[in-house]
Amino acid sequence: MNQEIKDTFKEIGELFLKMADQLDRYDEGWVVWKGGENPTPNKRVCVQFRDGDIYTAIQDDNEYFLWDHKYGERDIIAYKVVKDSK
Repeated sequence: MNQEIKDTFKEIGELFLKMADQLDRYDEGWVVWKGGENPTPNKRVCVQFRDGDIYTAIQDDNEYFLWDHKYGERDIIAYKVVKDSK
């Protein structure tokens, strides 16, 4: 097997591991998001952007997020409501 094929299989394996990690997150209350209006007004949320960054909004700051899909890597692809620790 030549090196190019080995490298391709390695990349595919790494992609599957990333996908498995994503699936574990969805088991933890994450919701897949495909764009639209803010589904969580006035709630504290954690969002994941297409580029992989994860950010938690402080209190009601989730209005600052751009929930529609127009921004490429900064599109929100998943979210979960965060319960207060009070």
